[in-house]
Amino acid sequence: MKKQFFLFLFMAAVLLTGCDFDGESNYTPAIQFIAFPCTQNSDTLNIKTTGESGVYLLDSIQVGDTVFFQLGLNAFTNNLVSFYLTSSIDSVGDLLFPPVASLDSIFSNTNSDYEQGKFVFQSGYSAIYFPFRFAAKSASKDEILQFSLVSDAQFDDVYGSNVTTFKLKTPIKPAAAVE
Repeated sequence: MKKQFFLFLFMAAVLLTGCDFDGESNYTPAIQFIAFPCTQNSDTLNIKTTGESGVYLLDSIQVGDTVFFQLGLNAFTNNLVSFYLTSSIDSVGDLLFPPVASLDSIFSNTNSDYEQGKFVFQSGYSAIYFPFRFAAKSASKDEILQFSLVSDAQFDDVYGSNVTTFKLKTPIKPAAAVE
């Protein structure tokens, strides 16, 4: 009986020495689409992968369409530091964000530049819901929305990154003629 007890005690000691009691856990942050993007007419748009790493393709939209996106920004056990959302061609479309008062409740209004797509978090946020709209103004095959999320994760001796980035190609067709 004593042998089994000491064997159990030894196994428990070995298992517990592998645990990190400092509470340090680092994860690469994630940007997730909570729902498929949809137009003002409630048409759901699919997102497809492309042959390029980190580049995705949104279904075509038309000039005059406004697409509603719902993102989840998640740093898991880490804190969110900043989020960047930019459009490759400013004249093609407008990024429409929630009211400034709502943004100021989550982001630092002194360090952020909402018009340029720069959102710096106030301290203490590990995950948020971020809705926005994209209004297509002119036709383009080359419009790209770029997303980037930074957390305070530190990967000193292991593989990982505290930044996640991807691009969403958004082809915009001319408005359909009304008959």
